[in-house]
Amino acid sequence: VYASPLQRALMTGEHIASRNRCPLIEEPRLIERNFGEWEGLRMEEVEREQPEKWRQWIEAPTRCEIPKCETLESVLERSLVCAEQIIKRHSGKNVVIVSHANPVKLLLMYYTGIPLDKIHSIRTDNCSYSELHLHKGAMVLYTLNETTFLRERGLL
Repeated sequence: VYASPLQRALMTGEHIASRNRCPLIEEPRLIERNFGEWEGLRMEEVEREQPEKWRQWIEAPTRCEIPKCETLESVLERSLVCAEQIIKRHSGKNVVIVSHANPVKLLLMYYTGIPLDKIHSIRTDNCSYSELHLHKGAMVLYTLNETTFLRERGLL
């Protein structure tokens, strides 16, 4: 189990690793995107206070320049290098990667060929899981944004 060192992901990773009796490895390349000047703001605030920038973020996120913000391409690059190293290191084995919305969406998009500007077309809820399988050298999406287990336990 590999997890972002940020608290929510790390706690989830610890739970998964403990239940499966396997090691937990903190991986800083799995942290959430740094949103620069938007960091800590609610999206409703951004939409209200910066309507033009907000529109650009919705319509063409790869071309939306947010001051001091990490680009989608750079988040994908660091996440992908990390994921590929994990896959290579554990060839033929099951691996769990616990991360955050943007790195997860970007990896799913990369492996399924979805353009980055469609990032708002994919939903990843907190505590959801998505599942990719490596089959004959290609990733196949088996599960996306699964949260049924949370509803069954009354947590949603």
